[in-house]
Amino acid sequence: MSCIVDTGVPEFPFEEERKNIELQLKWYHRLAMRLMGSGNLPQHVAFIMDGNRRYARGQNLGHVSEGHKKGASKLYEVNILFLFEPNNHVLILFTKQIIDSLMEMGIKEITVYAFSIENFKRPVGEVSDLLTLIKMKLLEFQKENKHGIRVIGDIEVLPKEFQTVVAEMALYPHRNDYTSFLNIAVGYTSRAEMTAAINDMNWGAINGYLRNDDINDTLLESCLWTAASPPVDLVFRSSGEVRLSDFLLWQTGYSPLIFEEALWPEMQLRHMIKAFLKYQRYNDIIQEAKRRHYQNRELKEQLNFTQSSFQETQSYIEYQTEKKTRINNFLNKLYDRRRNRLKEILATVQ
Repeated sequence: MSCIVDTGVPEFPFEEERKNIELQLKWYHRLAMRLMGSGNLPQHVAFIMDGNRRYARGQNLGHVSEGHKKGASKLYEVNILFLFEPNNHVLILFTKQIIDSLMEMGIKEITVYAFSIENFKRPVGEVSDLLTLIKMKLLEFQKENKHGIRVIGDIEVLPKEFQTVVAEMALYPHRNDYTSFLNIAVGYTSRAEMTAAINDMNWGAINGYLRNDDINDTLLESCLWTAASPPVDLVFRSSGEVRLSDFLLWQTGYSPLIFEEALWPEMQLRHMIKAFLKYQRYNDIIQEAKRRHYQNRELKEQLNFTQSSFQETQSYIEYQTEKKTRINNFLNKLYDRRRNRLKEILATVQ
């Protein structure tokens, strides 16, 4: 999707003010932003917000929790610029909070790695402070009610009061018409996510909702905690670490990986510009790889059918229609099962 998107925002009322704001940007910022406007932007960006503890130590903030606070506030820091052209199209960044800014550029989803299951190995005090901070930010995001909020992860490994907040947000969203979403990974690792998806498919097979030939990578994707989200288009990690730390491993098979040296609290506009320009540079190659992947998936499905006994009694279309109905029935039961578990969590505190 192009960076130049219709936002429904009124025409910028003061052309001179618009020009003055644009002049405040460095020349290379202006050039880069205009180059971005001529290409596609990712629809789903994932952030590994790394470097908060190192920032706290480097700045002598006293306690690592101060670094986490600085990192959390970075998502809402006013340091990105948006300018609106008279034709109501977003062209350049003007003073907005990071989340809102990216959403207005046309990015529909942001996923942030807030708390890994591995983080429980940290000192108890740090874990407690970090989970308290995340819970506070969750409630702030929910109160603002600008974007849909999803929490992905194994919430049952979290403290009871945190589970309650997550269950309420999932079961009783303030609205049902969100067009953009902020996904917050808490109590998450990819291994835990994929293990849970496999267990869910096993549950479906044991209870007769699935046949053996229903189980494949497409069904597994529908059982992941991120099933409601589009594929991840871009992964951005701060602090210079060149690894994914067990974050969205399944979902990022065709995602460019941007590893930035700056610590997360040090993030600036130029870092985001560089990441998006790199995405645009390789976008055509990545889209072609995705196209071949989905084409090969369909060919494999057809091959499985021709090698099965079902072809003797059904056409391929009949086979696919029956299979789709069966899988949809299973997924509805699975999602109901998950909702019922959230209701049970709420019931324990009432």
